[in-house]
Amino acid sequence: MVCLVLVMTAAGCGVVGGSKEKVPVEFGSARPGAAIALPDPPKGGVIPADKWPSACQFLSDEEITALLPQAADIVRKPKVVSVLTLDDEQRAKAPEGACTFQFWLKGATTEEITSSVDVGISGLADPEVITAHYAETLVVDRKRKDKSQVEDYGARLGPEACYSYLTGSYFHTLLCRQGTLLFHVDGIGFGTFPGVAEGDLPAGGKHWRDKVQAPVAGVIAAKISR
Repeated sequence: MVCLVLVMTAAGCGVVGGSKEKVPVEFGSARPGAAIALPDPPKGGVIPADKWPSACQFLSDEEITALLPQAADIVRKPKVVSVLTLDDEQRAKAPEGACTFQFWLKGATTEEITSSVDVGISGLADPEVITAHYAETLVVDRKRKDKSQVEDYGARLGPEACYSYLTGSYFHTLLCRQGTLLFHVDGIGFGTFPGVAEGDLPAGGKHWRDKVQAPVAGVIAAKISR
């Protein structure tokens, strides 16, 4: 989050922008593309983390621009994930278990200010294992002091189940499950959001969650072959 502070200082704070007048951020609608191929776990078992697919395959450029028509210069940055084990055997790291999709919202900010959506795999396992782990995690997160405003969406966002939580004052994370996949979606957006007052970072964070992160979760769920 250090880069966020530096960006805000350079940009002049707000839900972000700069001293020059910019056009508002445009929000589109979800258009899921080709299916995501996931490995099949054994009955009651898990897929080891080193066998996970790249999370950078989960969203296409076209799916990003359908949600954010101004998105330009899209870059994928894979990240290694060290997993919390779903059983005693899953101890490996996933080389590209998470991915930052970074882009410029052209016209809404200056070119050096980039927004992002982060997608990460939290587990690949038999659906019963995923369902049980998700339920346990929700209970734990409701009690954690570093995670506030836990909101359970059930199946309303598209995946079989999702909930969100807040870290800091405006950074929201969605944790969702769909079939054999447990995944999370977070990120940060810059620019003027319709209906959000300049400088209202908490409202801006919620807007990004509802207009970008939630639809992204729905796109991923729609692309998973059952």
